[in-house]
Amino acid sequence: MFWRRQRPSLPDCYLVYARRGHEGDEPLVEVVATEEEALAIDAMVRERYPELEIRWETVPWHRAKESLEVNGHVVHVVFTGAPDNVIGLAAFDDRDAADRIVEEGRARGDDLHRRTVTMGQWLNDEFPLNKNG
Repeated sequence: MFWRRQRPSLPDCYLVYARRGHEGDEPLVEVVATEEEALAIDAMVRERYPELEIRWETVPWHRAKESLEVNGHVVHVVFTGAPDNVIGLAAFDDRDAADRIVEEGRARGDDLHRRTVTMGQWLNDEFPLNKNG
């Protein structure tokens, strides 16, 4: 997909997923800025919910400003797939830019969607996770 290669120096955004067992859906559970944050989520989840497997992938992060505060920052994730089994493609600070990519993809026949999330916020209500203690 063309937006992955536009700027090879783009920072990564980490999309964190949780899977129960070896089969089934892998819903997006959090979006973070570093692998260390993803590893910390993995450790917390393994302790509280040993039946879940945490995985993550990196996607290019199209940031409007380099010095943004990360946690609590809103990011717009462009993905394909079902809501409970997404394949992340890119992340954007600018909602309009994300929407343009989705519209262009749909015009080509791609099944693209946008989801707006807050960085560092746990997204799965089925498995509550209090990261503050």
